[in-house]
Amino acid sequence: MITVLIPAYNEEGTIKETIINIKGIPEISKVLVVDDCSLDQTFNEAQKGNPDILIRLEKNRGKGGALNALIPYVDTPFVAMVDADLGESAKELIKLIHPVIKGEYDIAIAGFPKKKKGGLGITMTVAKKGMKWRTGLDFQFPLSGQRVMTLDLFKACTPFAPGFGVETYMNLIIAKKGYKFIEVETNMSHRYTGNDLKGYFHRGKQCLAIIKELIRGVK
Repeated sequence: MITVLIPAYNEEGTIKETIINIKGIPEISKVLVVDDCSLDQTFNEAQKGNPDILIRLEKNRGKGGALNALIPYVDTPFVAMVDADLGESAKELIKLIHPVIKGEYDIAIAGFPKKKKGGLGITMTVAKKGMKWRTGLDFQFPLSGQRVMTLDLFKACTPFAPGFGVETYMNLIIAKKGYKFIEVETNMSHRYTGNDLKGYFHRGKQCLAIIKELIRGVK
């Protein structure tokens, strides 16, 4: 019924547990994983989770490019996207499934518990206010990569935007084409980037990708 797409880059510590917990959800038909040219043991750890499809890219393509490599393998009525660092909390995906497969919404987006995170909140503010400016819609979790959607919406959003622009472009498609969306509170958890040079660089790249997609819009 549902195909799950999991892009992974240097997630050796969580990818196996993420896959196993996703596969434990009855509605999941296939789990597809793409290792985006990781520098650690992500590929080997992913194998231990026994995904239905596992691809290792020879060159890093970024999140959007990695996800695009999985598009040819999608053949179910519903599609989900999941980050590789969810670990055991990946089982919370079940909360997003029922609103979509029942036909109530075209897409369900996961909300995360409020807690202290890295950074100054600039990237999230840009995403929220940018979407409000562009579409008039209020997204509480515009950057959440945990999503369950219909195949129709999936096709409308693919190929995915490059890099970290995936979710922003998808949000713009949702708004432009009038898809019904719901944001669902979950107990999902994942690794947050820290308040160091590496963390700020990561969030800076993400923020630039968001701004680029907001400016580009949807034709």
